[in-house]
Amino acid sequence: MTDFAIVPGSEAALRPWQLIIGLTGPSGAGKTVSSLRLANGIREVVGGDLGAIDTESGRMTRHLKNYGVNWYLELRAPFGSLRYLDAVKALV
Repeated sequence: MTDFAIVPGSEAALRPWQLIIGLTGPSGAGKTVSSLRLANGIREVVGGDLGAIDTESGRMTRHLKNYGVNWYLELRAPFGSLRYLDAVKALV
């Protein structure tokens, strides 16, 4: 017995999907702007709103208008996986 299911391509194409994308890099590498640009490209294809979670004391706010962010949440310390999860749930 297996713990996965093989789904015919035609059925899979009808399922709703979501992307999980991770970006890494040192401070100042452009992760925030790259993320916003990527999100805008996705929004152009599938539509919808753009939400952003800022963990750097509001540094993201300078980009909100340029990238048409609809929903913004500033997450403050203490940081931890459950706090990030709560922030994502609140934004959604």
